[in-house]
Amino acid sequence: MRQRSTTPAEPSVRQPSRLQTMIQRHGKALLSGAVAFLLLFTSVGGYALGASKPAQQEHSADLSSIAIFENRLAEQESLCSEVERLNVKARLDEQVALNEVLVGTMESHEQEMEDMESEILKSLMANLSEKTISRSGATADNYIQEAKNLTDLSRKLSRFKKTGNASQIDLTEYEKALQKRLANIPTFKPIPGRLNGYGWRIHPVYRYRQFHGAVDMPAKTGTPIKAAGGGRVIKSTYDSSSGYYVKISHGNGFVTTYMHCSKLNVKVGQTVTKGQVIALVGNTGTSTGPHLHFAIEFHDEPINPARIIMG
Repeated sequence: MRQRSTTPAEPSVRQPSRLQTMIQRHGKALLSGAVAFLLLFTSVGGYALGASKPAQQEHSADLSSIAIFENRLAEQESLCSEVERLNVKARLDEQVALNEVLVGTMESHEQEMEDMESEILKSLMANLSEKTISRSGATADNYIQEAKNLTDLSRKLSRFKKTGNASQIDLTEYEKALQKRLANIPTFKPIPGRLNGYGWRIHPVYRYRQFHGAVDMPAKTGTPIKAAGGGRVIKSTYDSSSGYYVKISHGNGFVTTYMHCSKLNVKVGQTVTKGQVIALVGNTGTSTGPHLHFAIEFHDEPINPARIIMG
């Protein structure tokens, strides 16, 4: 076997890198540059720190100015509020003073109105008293005249109550006095219709001439009959001629009679008021059809209802 000859290898030498070569060649220069850079960075950092302090101080100064402005604004607002409060108080004081004047004026006006109202009422009541019928002068004609006067006054009062001045004068007392005076005088029409038939006539059934001291008022059966005046019921009964009928004494010489009723609503001894329903229209007794025979007497003397009935 043939042996191969070998030659010992040379030791390998490692080539330096470019960076290492650069460091070797320029090491001192690089070191000097690094030191210079550090010094420059330090200088710039110091300057930046120094420059930031005035900025912070300026910012603090701005905040302080804002706070001062806000404080002044608050003071101004407070001052304005105080001025407004004083103005409002002054206006309120003026209003209170004005109200006091108005109240005083109104009280004075009210007192004047009360005095005027009192004088008017006294005059009206005096006028009413002057129209009072004395016992010695209590005739049918005088009562009829009184009834006309009182009715006229009552109508005037009713018209006055519809005016704007009615609320300024209280005439309740006067109105009550009027109504009281009129209450028992038979002036109220008992049913709607005309007051015909008073006087001499031929009897519709027996055909003889007679004096008819009443009026006949045709109406439907069942029509309400109302008292011509206030008083006391002295008859509430039936007979063959009058049918069902009611008689009322008014306490002043007047007596009213309501005949031929279909129904009676009151009893003897009962007190009735003017306008109260006392019976219903009918066709009972000697009658030729449903109607009301209505009579007024003064101390037993017949009076034509058309003279005293005022509605």
